[in-house]
Amino acid sequence: MVIQEVQQKDARLTQPASLGSLPFVPEALAPALNFASAFSGAPAGFSPTSVLIEIFGGIADPAHADRIAAGVLLGLAGQHPSLTAEHALALLDTIRVTKSFQLNGAIEVPFSPEEHLIVTPTALQPSQPDGIRLTAYHCVHPFVTRQYHATGRDPLSFTEC
Repeated sequence: MVIQEVQQKDARLTQPASLGSLPFVPEALAPALNFASAFSGAPAGFSPTSVLIEIFGGIADPAHADRIAAGVLLGLAGQHPSLTAEHALALLDTIRVTKSFQLNGAIEVPFSPEEHLIVTPTALQPSQPDGIRLTAYHCVHPFVTRQYHATGRDPLSFTEC
């Protein structure tokens, strides 16, 4: 699977009001935790071999998408919003170095931003709502996809659609 990076072209995007000073967006953990919980107790052969993260719309502003992606990764790894900045940075460094994360704290899944992360700003798909789409693959076959739309900006929140 080859994913190409999408570049923003002359767009005015709004910043989520709740970004704060953490190295991740805490609100992005909730949809990722929800998605990861689908694999608790999954039978052998039903485990994902990769997870594709797509961030789109206004929350895909290049200035903030990395912190939203970090929140999603931490949520996929089973972390909760009470996570400290220091612990989050250590986990994100481990993901970068190992090029993998433990889905729901149990299933090792490879992660390379070049292959497993797509960021599509509003300018490229104006009709696309703000949100996150997570797709689990087994080999090259997608078998679980969930999409979450941002329902607010202050605070940033998501609902599954």
